[in-house]
Amino acid sequence: PFLPDSSEAGAAAAHTQRRPDGEGGGPPMGDDHEPSPMCSDELEPTPACSGEETASPSLAGQGLNLLACEADASHRLLNLIPTPVWERAGAATGEHGWRPDYALSPAVEVWAERLRCADPIKTAHVVGVIGATSAGKSWLVGKLLDDSSPKPSRLEEQFEGVTLQSMTSDINLYTDAGNDVYYLDFEGTYGTQPLQRGAKSEDVVMERCSDQKAWEIKRRQSLKDCFQPALAYLTCNVVIFVTREKLVCSRSLEECEHFANAANRRVASALPPALILVQNCCRPSEGLFNPAQCTSAFMRTHFGNGVAHWRKYFRTIDCFCIPDEYIVCRRSGFDGEAVCSRVIQELKQTLRFRLDEDVAFRLQHEVRLPQVQWFSVVSALCRIVNDEETVQMSSLYMHAGVASGCAGELKSMLMLLMSGKLSQSISVTERISVGLGLIARFVVRHELGQADREDMVEYLKALFPCGAIACDGVEPFDRSQSHVSCGQMRLFHQGLHRSSSLVRTLDADWLRGFSEWIRGGVTHAWLGEFECDSAYTEFDDHDRLRAGLEEEIEAYKLHK
Repeated sequence: PFLPDSSEAGAAAAHTQRRPDGEGGGPPMGDDHEPSPMCSDELEPTPACSGEETASPSLAGQGLNLLACEADASHRLLNLIPTPVWERAGAATGEHGWRPDYALSPAVEVWAERLRCADPIKTAHVVGVIGATSAGKSWLVGKLLDDSSPKPSRLEEQFEGVTLQSMTSDINLYTDAGNDVYYLDFEGTYGTQPLQRGAKSEDVVMERCSDQKAWEIKRRQSLKDCFQPALAYLTCNVVIFVTREKLVCSRSLEECEHFANAANRRVASALPPALILVQNCCRPSEGLFNPAQCTSAFMRTHFGNGVAHWRKYFRTIDCFCIPDEYIVCRRSGFDGEAVCSRVIQELKQTLRFRLDEDVAFRLQHEVRLPQVQWFSVVSALCRIVNDEETVQMSSLYMHAGVASGCAGELKSMLMLLMSGKLSQSISVTERISVGLGLIARFVVRHELGQADREDMVEYLKALFPCGAIACDGVEPFDRSQSHVSCGQMRLFHQGLHRSSSLVRTLDADWLRGFSEWIRGGVTHAWLGEFECDSAYTEFDDHDRLRAGLEEEIEAYKLHK
C-alpha cells in the first residue's frame, strides 16, 4: 500500500498531470468517459528508466517531507509515538529483545492552541473521518469545510507532477470558520509514511528494533485495531467511513464490521454514534447518487438476512455515493463535477441533521459535552487506550464533569457513587441512602423546586445497573463468576447489553481463542432491553425514592 524505503522506490517519481481539458493522468474509464486524475492522496508510480535519474520529489524525498510538515503540522492533534517494549525470553517469539509498539500522545503546541480556542459553553460537534489509505478522506474533509476554513493540504497542487499516495499521518483536527464543528481526519488503515519524523531521540528509540518492516506492520495494526476505532467511536457524534469499494460488495461490509467490532472490543458502556458510509470516486454505471436509494440498497443487501450484527453498534446508518468530479460522459451527459457538488451538499445537510440529533440524544441521557470538556475526554481516553484497559464512558464523563444542567457536579458525584468506584463493600441500601442524602442537601442549599426534585430522582434511577444474563456461549475470562451479566447503567443502555467483565468465547476456533487470550478477554455485546439488577429492583420505584428524598430533605432542614 505504500512505497518501500529503497533506492528503487526513491528513484521512482510519481507523474500525474492534471490537464484543464480533463485528458491527463488516472485510470481509463472507457471510451465514453474522459480519464480521471487520481485523488489527492493517491500515488501513481511511473518506473524510472535504467540509468536515468529524475529530479522530481518522491515519497522518500526530504524536501516533500518538510513541506508536508509545514502544511499540516499545525493541525496534527495526536501523534503516534514509537514506544518499544522489552520482550523477555520465553515469550511468543521464543527469545528476548525489543519489539515495536506505539502510543497516542497529544501534539502539545496544537493541543494547547485548540484548547485556548475551545468554548466552555458551546456543545462539541465532532465528526470523525476514517477509512483505508488513499480512499480520499482528506479530500472529503476539505469539501465539507467552508471556503474560509483551513483545509487539508494537497501537495500535488504545490509540486507539479507529484501526487502523494497518503496525505495524512497521525490524527489531524480541522474546524469550520465558526469553530462549531470539529473534523477528525484519521490516518489511513493501510498505513502511511509519517510526514513528520520526530527529533533524533525518536530515531534512537526506533533503532532499538532495527526491523523497519516490523514498525510499519505494528503502526498499521495499532491504528486499525485500537487507536482509530476507539477514538472515532467514543469521541465523535458522527463517524464517516470512506471507502472505494462498492457499498453492495462484501469488502465494504467486512471493513465496517471490523471497525465496529474493534471499537467495541473493550468498551463496557457507551452512547453509539451515527454512521455515514461514503463510496468515493465511483463510476456512473455503479453508483446510486440519490442518498435515499443508496441507503435503501445497502440495507436490503446486507441487513436483509440478519447476519450483519454490527449494525447494533450504531444509532443510524446513511449511505452516499460520490463520483469522481473530473468524469464527463459525452453520450449520457453525465457531469461528474455537478453530481459531486450536489451529493456533497446533501451530505452536509445529513451531517448537520445527524449532529443535532446526536446532541439531543445525549441530552436525553443527561450528557452534555462542551468543547473544553471534549479535550479532557480525549486526553483521558488516550491514557486508557494506551494501557489497553476497558473503557467505561461513565468513568470518562465523571473525569470530565460533563453532566448536563445546573446540577452537573452533583450528577457527577452520584455517577461516581453508583458506579462502584468508591468501594465494593458498600451495600445497595447504603448507596441509595447516601445518594438521596446528597440530593437532599443540594435541594435545600439551592432551593430547588418540585420539578427539579423529580428530575434528580429520575436521574438516580437512571444510574441503576442492568442485570441481564448473557447466553451460554461465553464465560468470564477470569472465571470468577458462573455467568456473564450486563451491568450497564440505564443511562447508557440503548437496546444493547454489554458485559460488565471481560469474557472469552466457549467453543471458539483456535484463532479467535488465541486472539481473546492475547487481549486478556473481550467485551461481549448482545441485543436486549434494560432489565434492572435484582439487587436494585426494590428501589426501582419513583414514588418510593421520592418519599425517601422528602424525608432526607426534612431531616436536613431540621439539622440545619
